[in-house]
Amino acid sequence: MNPGLLALALLAVGAVLSSLHASLVDVVRTTLEEIASESSSAARKRRVAAILDDIAGHARAVALVRTPFNLGATIALVFWVAWLRGVGAPEWPDALAGGALAALALWVLGVFIPEAVSLHAGERLVFALSGVVRAAHAIGAPLRPIAAAFDRAVRGLSGNRPDDAAADVEAEVLSALDEGEREGGVDERERDMIEAVMHFKDRTVEQIMTPRNEVEAIELTSNLGHIAAFVRKARHSRIPVYRGSLDDIAGFFYVKDLLRWLAGDGAQSGKGFDLRTIVRPAMVVPESKTVRELLEEFIARRVHIAVVADEYGGTAGIVTLEDIIEEVFGEIQDEYEKAEDEPPRIDVRADEGILECDARAEIHDVNDALEPLGAAIPEAEEYDTIAGYVLAAFGRIPETNESLQVGRTTITVLEATPMRVVKVRVQVRPEEPAEEPAAATRETDRAK
Repeated sequence: MNPGLLALALLAVGAVLSSLHASLVDVVRTTLEEIASESSSAARKRRVAAILDDIAGHARAVALVRTPFNLGATIALVFWVAWLRGVGAPEWPDALAGGALAALALWVLGVFIPEAVSLHAGERLVFALSGVVRAAHAIGAPLRPIAAAFDRAVRGLSGNRPDDAAADVEAEVLSALDEGEREGGVDERERDMIEAVMHFKDRTVEQIMTPRNEVEAIELTSNLGHIAAFVRKARHSRIPVYRGSLDDIAGFFYVKDLLRWLAGDGAQSGKGFDLRTIVRPAMVVPESKTVRELLEEFIARRVHIAVVADEYGGTAGIVTLEDIIEEVFGEIQDEYEKAEDEPPRIDVRADEGILECDARAEIHDVNDALEPLGAAIPEAEEYDTIAGYVLAAFGRIPETNESLQVGRTTITVLEATPMRVVKVRVQVRPEEPAEEPAAATRETDRAK
């Protein structure tokens, strides 16, 4: 047989296997699944499902089967050069020439063409030749334990743990997002949303919940007028209901349930309104639950709101489906909400020595504003805001108009709720004039 024809056949098979290997390495799972779902061949669907269960293993198997074909093509090219020269056994010039031809052929057929195929038609090639991939996987079965042993050894030498694979995948996705953003295929907003979804497994309920001191809840009551006034003020459709304190949440009161009661037989029955009859049971989740787990539980239980319990069984806050959505799409504001990105107000009346500010203002911002007045609020790691300082100083939540003295400054609580400090005033007294020197006093005494 002409060695040239044999080399050509071996190179062709090697090129197909190289294209399959490159396609498996870069396969997009969802694309391959979609192609398989459109097929009427049940056998191909089963083969594709098996490949998707172990893509890396099938890629290694194809690479293993490809090796003897490429090696055989190189040897055949050496003999083909000798055959062209009319010599029986190849000599070293034949080996050099045949090796150079093999390198060029493998470069084109084993690198360039497979990369192009995997980029533009990789999933379709894997689907079309799924039988070849499965056959290669079966042929390489005896060598898989050896490959796995080498994999473990190299991983151990590199210091990577088995659970680093997920981190590697995440890094690859982020790298692809970076590249897509540079090329204009992905804008910054889309990138942020994808990253937020990826980090669902890392973020906890505690990080996204509405904290206890900001929860608007109503105490269990049957006073319909009081409930209506609270609903108008709170402007929420789902309101926590508590008994005595927020640590004893009775459930959630849905405004639509009250409207149904008013529009239905409840209002005409002559019986008094009882909030307990329409309060829905509260779903309780721990602070440590991940956002992804919370979303799955919300979907499974078909609820939109839950109580967040702290490690002692008390109420740490409230978390809603909207909180999860905002993790992906950013802050969602309705017509009743103030913009959260507005900085806390700090008003200074220097001529009066007075500063008034929102209690959520940062201590360093307040001190910057107080600097012209020659005063400062003590800073500490335990708190970041003026509200935090006031709570630390009082040791409790102060009432409106309570004040405390710090050097030349008087801090007064201008507005507070049972749960938090809202607004404060800092008044700085002028410095007292310095006393006359003692020497001057002695001179006065001698004059007498």
